[in-house]
Amino acid sequence: MSSQYAYDSSDVHLRTLSKEVEGELPGLSFTASVNSTNPEPSLVFVFELALSAGDLVTLSDAIDDHKSGTSPLKLSECKSEKHDQIDVRSNELTFISFDYDGKTFSSSRDTVLKTSTAATVDLMGSLPYPLNISTLDGEPYSLVDQAAFRAFFLTMFGSGAVHHTSGKALKDQVDAAESCAEVDAVVDDR
Repeated sequence: MSSQYAYDSSDVHLRTLSKEVEGELPGLSFTASVNSTNPEPSLVFVFELALSAGDLVTLSDAIDDHKSGTSPLKLSECKSEKHDQIDVRSNELTFISFDYDGKTFSSSRDTVLKTSTAATVDLMGSLPYPLNISTLDGEPYSLVDQAAFRAFFLTMFGSGAVHHTSGKALKDQVDAAESCAEVDAVVDDR
């Protein structure tokens, strides 16, 4: 004989909550679904057997923890999503521009690729100097010798590293969070 239990379905990620309930009530077979035919959608658990009073409390606690963002799986998902957002922003910043010698240069993916190729040619001793390039606003700029090129190259990659380091500091804050609300409170305002 199966037993059905219904709860408010707001703030629920069904797949994750099902895994959490499985972990809290091992060995109890159930299905979970969201019944959206009612005016108020409800989360429905159907267990093969009736739950004991203690199991009902465990189920309710698991749902409450999930909704509050303190359940381990939901918290893990919140953290993973925030890490992804931080990585996207770090990459955006890395591939916009950087400053060298008081001027701003592009650090687009194309520019990074061309500069990396030039660095390879430079290592073989075949890069002609002066190397004429342009600033981000199109102003001509000359890298007069190998030392200037290498300083330019290291500055470009160093600025990218700065963005990823600042992202790492934000990720550390995310990792220290104990709820999804604390994860959401970590703001990437770089």
